[in-house]
Amino acid sequence: MGVFIDNPITLTIFAAFTFAIAAFLKPAFLAGRDYTIWQLIDVYIKRSGFSKRAHQYASNKAKYNSLQKETLKMSVSKNGDEKFYIGDDEVEKAIYRARRDETERTKETIFNLQRRLDKETLVIGSALRHYSQESSNPATLIIHHYEEIEFLRRGLEYPDSENR
Repeated sequence: MGVFIDNPITLTIFAAFTFAIAAFLKPAFLAGRDYTIWQLIDVYIKRSGFSKRAHQYASNKAKYNSLQKETLKMSVSKNGDEKFYIGDDEVEKAIYRARRDETERTKETIFNLQRRLDKETLVIGSALRHYSQESSNPATLIIHHYEEIEFLRRGLEYPDSENR
């Protein structure tokens, strides 16, 4: 009928070869593939400036939160006099505007950095899921690490600290 079925030695060699591939070469190949994936992610994070962007994002986010602790208020009296407040302190119009503009610039910077970081985190996470890697996304861990450091540095409570 066939060469493998008629010859028991050939069938035994073929079975041993198939077993060797299934038992030794495939796991070795998968381990090499997984190692390569993690090395590529590591190289990307180190060379692309991801860590720098994550640090800038965390720093700006903590700065924005500290700026938001003191509310900006403006009041106009019936006779048209304007008064400007940061928290409970009355300030000049120029200081009020500078603070308002700083808050808006910080918010815009956070938005731009977050969009880029979200894309990078999504790509890394997709690659890890595609290759069946069950561990946490290192990009997310790096961002949370920098956020926690910056919030603590500014004396703020890190909002995600109870989840960790």
